[in-house]
Amino acid sequence: MNLQRFKQCIHISTLALTAFSSIAYAEKPADRKNIYDIANQDLSSALRQVGKQSGREIIAPSEALDGKIAPTLQGTFSADEAIKFLLRGSGLVAEFRDDIVLIRGRETPSGEVASRQTENDTAIIVTGSRIRGASIASPVTVRTRRDMQEAGQYSFGDVIRSIPQNFNGGQGPTIASGAENFGSSNVNSGTALNLRGLGQDATLTLVNGKRLAYNSIRQAVDITEIPIAAVERLEIVADGASALYGSDAVGGVANVILRKDYDGLTTTARFGVATEGGYVQKQLTAVAGQTWANGGFIVTGDLANSGAILARQRAYTQGFDGSYTLYPDMQYRGAVLSGHQQISSNITANFDALYSVRRSNDMQYPLDPETSATFYGYLNKQRTRSYTLSPGLAFTIGADWKASVNGIYGNELSSGYSEFYLDGEQNYASISRFKNSTKVVEVGAEGPLMTLPAGAIGLAAGGGYRRLDLDQLTQTVGFAPTISLASQDSYAVYGELFVPLVSQSMDIEGFNSLSFSGAVRHEKYNGLKTVTTPKAGVVYAPIDGIELKASWGKSFKTPALFQLFRDQPAVLAPMSLLTTGYPASANFLYLYGGNRSLRPEKATTWTTTAKWSPKFLEGSYLEISYFHIAYRDRVAEPFRLSQAFLPEYAEYITYAPTNAEMNAAIARSAAGLINYSDAAFDPAQVVALIDDRYVNATSQTIQGIDGSFQLHFARTDYGSIDLTGSVTYLRSRQKLAPGQDAVPLAGTIYRPPHWRANMGAVWRNGDLALGTFFNYIGSVKDNISTPILQVDDQATVDFTATYAIPKDGTALGNIEASLAISNFLNDAPARLRPYSFGVAPYDSVNQSPLGRTISLTIAKHW
Repeated sequence: MNLQRFKQCIHISTLALTAFSSIAYAEKPADRKNIYDIANQDLSSALRQVGKQSGREIIAPSEALDGKIAPTLQGTFSADEAIKFLLRGSGLVAEFRDDIVLIRGRETPSGEVASRQTENDTAIIVTGSRIRGASIASPVTVRTRRDMQEAGQYSFGDVIRSIPQNFNGGQGPTIASGAENFGSSNVNSGTALNLRGLGQDATLTLVNGKRLAYNSIRQAVDITEIPIAAVERLEIVADGASALYGSDAVGGVANVILRKDYDGLTTTARFGVATEGGYVQKQLTAVAGQTWANGGFIVTGDLANSGAILARQRAYTQGFDGSYTLYPDMQYRGAVLSGHQQISSNITANFDALYSVRRSNDMQYPLDPETSATFYGYLNKQRTRSYTLSPGLAFTIGADWKASVNGIYGNELSSGYSEFYLDGEQNYASISRFKNSTKVVEVGAEGPLMTLPAGAIGLAAGGGYRRLDLDQLTQTVGFAPTISLASQDSYAVYGELFVPLVSQSMDIEGFNSLSFSGAVRHEKYNGLKTVTTPKAGVVYAPIDGIELKASWGKSFKTPALFQLFRDQPAVLAPMSLLTTGYPASANFLYLYGGNRSLRPEKATTWTTTAKWSPKFLEGSYLEISYFHIAYRDRVAEPFRLSQAFLPEYAEYITYAPTNAEMNAAIARSAAGLINYSDAAFDPAQVVALIDDRYVNATSQTIQGIDGSFQLHFARTDYGSIDLTGSVTYLRSRQKLAPGQDAVPLAGTIYRPPHWRANMGAVWRNGDLALGTFFNYIGSVKDNISTPILQVDDQATVDFTATYAIPKDGTALGNIEASLAISNFLNDAPARLRPYSFGVAPYDSVNQSPLGRTISLTIAKHW
């Protein structure tokens, strides 16, 4: 994208912001009010009635409401006015944010309650800490369901692609051919978080704080299996978190919080289309629920179809055969059930269940740009089915302690069918199947140890058992299948401590608050070394409104099961394929595949953060963080076969191998010796044994800066405006072998760009909300071949409008309509030089082929 185009995007965004501001401060429709008649009763019940009647979501810790009585509320009020009235004299304060209201004590740091469920949820979930009320030393990003909908995002793929700390690489439906050699591909049209670009297997994704089954052969979770309508919010801690959550949380942890309580039925229909062709979207969603005095449930069903995008529908791929698939045709079916029931005064049962099926059909990938896939190329079909069952019990012990027991069973099955064509005839067909299952039992307890002048010292402790299973089948049609079964058991114990040293009430100059936190986790895996990971943090506020944070910790990721237990083929081939100077009869023995001697990958992370929350602008903040990650022992295949005899890979070559070494290598191969030489196997003719199995070879250094802000302007008569923004600068370097120099990753093609940003403005007034959003993906260098070229950046502008018709007793009442236009300027991906036949002529990892899309959504609340 050239400078003129960039300026045009900024100009349009600025005009939209100006228009929103002029609307907000010119019109004077009153905020919608309701008639309330709530008798004098306990505060939690009164707040629940206000929430149900107004539609406002009210979040408060149960211990803050215990024993408090609300006054009688009669008359016509807005929801915020009613809440403020009920809190009079309670010692509690309300913080009004977008679609939620956070209630906290006057000495509770702002934002802590935002990580919690509703007040009747005894299993309070806190991302970044297991202790209620603990100040979290790592920055936390929160996207509520309303944030997503107002941004025109109706799947988690759209949501996470808009988060600057996340890299779009790994696996995803928009990734076309050419990225496979750089760690990215469309495995099964699923999408997983990839914080800091460390790999989707280095980000831990949870649902209500619980693990799900992995997706395909990658040790990652497909977040798009969860329907947005079932979600309350997404919380992301882009900081090492293995001390709290165990393996995979190197880049950070994402926690999807499901909606807990709902009364009634809401049905939603959505239709969207890409203006250049393809990508026709159809989506139907239903949310139903019921609450009663001591329990409730909510169920969500989601049906969605999206059409394919083909090369003939985009100008920048006109040189390719028109059938080339840029985005697959997909069908998705998903459902979520969540419920809770109080069994006794101190025991509550809860249950979460998730189910999804996704199909991707008729994907065609020609290997020659000028021919069809049925002449020379591949045809693919994919199907994924997953489900998770998670029952649990939550206990209240005494007045302050909480305990829980949770079980998890997750199962994910990915299957694919591929046909390869050569000269117009089917050369072969292959089948693949990957079945992952996860079984988890966890126990934990949390509560205060003792009370200091600044507050209670909090302790959380617990442990658990986890079993992973991978059933892998690959088969070329007409030949015997290759079947691989792998499993892994692990046991863990953890402890976390939070110590408040200074609070505002102590009135110490220069110390508004000061607290320390520490955590440690010890895990033992069968076949692997035990791993102990600590983490420490400090949060210091010199004055009210300014907060300084720092965290340090160690994190780890266990090798994926396929990296450990994948077959280890032994291939015999002539030396003349790789090098010269040897007799024609000389051969090499080549090994690749799994390695049961792998060690866990380990990282040391530290983050510093400064946050300013001005009191004169309630609900606003400015935050900036610096992060540094030293990641070592990364698992990789150390080289390509063509590079085997380069000097830096000498440690992987054994010259003149012994018979015992060769026999041991052949014995590990399920198929025995695979002979591609011109003669029968003769050990005397094997001059080199090349070991290219997975090893702990790679090290990476990742560092950068995150910045975010929110400005909230509100006037009773003119509505409110929220300006939000997030920007990330990332640098990363990788060393593949001890003898190599570190090479850059970030800022190169198919890798994370140095710069990413997302900014938005939303004006709300009564039942109307208008939004504009600016998304930026920085340029990268095409360093695959010489000369090195610059690949232009991509900037897009989105617009959204939402209008809710109040409940009025007519058929049109209680209807909400939303219009979204994404990539308004239709900014196309920058063209690049394909490095091989059949490679898409743009960086499909970083830049999307969707183009301008328009969608209309209608929701009816029954």
